[in-house]
Amino acid sequence: MVVELIPPTSHRALVRFQEAEEAYQIQVRAREKSIFAQLVTTQTLLYGDQSSFSRRDRDGNRSTQVVKMAEISVSSELPKGIIFDPIGTEWLLETFRHEQRAVG
Repeated sequence: MVVELIPPTSHRALVRFQEAEEAYQIQVRAREKSIFAQLVTTQTLLYGDQSSFSRRDRDGNRSTQVVKMAEISVSSELPKGIIFDPIGTEWLLETFRHEQRAVG
């Protein structure tokens, strides 16, 4: 393996970012063309404990409905000694440790 031909870590990270962005755009386009998206509406909930929406009946009268939401939580135990790493810092550090260094 020729070390000079291996792209730097920053370039590989940029490619991964671009691939993730492309995957997101594909999901957006797929959602727009979905048959289900044409049948039902999508509502993004950010904060709060209720959701309200307007609807029309057969006569064309508009009414507002409020839906109360309940709290749902899930918990699980981790074995002793395992630390939760949501952003993959451990994996990234391990990758850097085992990466071959360019001989200059």
